[in-house]
Amino acid sequence: MYPYLSNEDLSKIFNRSIGSIQHKATRIKLKKDKEVNSIIRGKSREGEKCCNWKGGRKVNKKGHVLILKKNHPLADINGYVLEHRYVMCEHLGRILEPNEIVHHINEIKTDNRIENLKLMSNSEHTILHHTGAKRSKLTKLNISIAAKNRRKKVG
Repeated sequence: MYPYLSNEDLSKIFNRSIGSIQHKATRIKLKKDKEVNSIIRGKSREGEKCCNWKGGRKVNKKGHVLILKKNHPLADINGYVLEHRYVMCEHLGRILEPNEIVHHINEIKTDNRIENLKLMSNSEHTILHHTGAKRSKLTKLNISIAAKNRRKKVG
């Protein structure tokens, strides 16, 4: 009966507390049926029907917007694509290469209008952001050593 009835109903039938019903079910490893669980709660817990649904958009730790596009070639394991890369793909009519960077001209990572996006190579993007940066001699030396080591691995 456990998989198909709510714990509240079971507590009334067996004249036990809801906590004792949950405890016993946990001890003998019983689980609720998924369909019944969503009916008991009155809502589905997945996708658009989930109470936390935000239209398939979220922001990652770096501040970039991710959109849900499950079958897109650039989608991650959860089906999300970086919106600025998706917008550029749609504009160009092709999938971006791994070494292509989409730069936000106004540097606002959530502004993904095509007018604010510029396609660059990885090296162009690095030069853009690091030109004129003041670095100590030690930092310059470390950057130089790291670059030499990268070239050795490639060649």
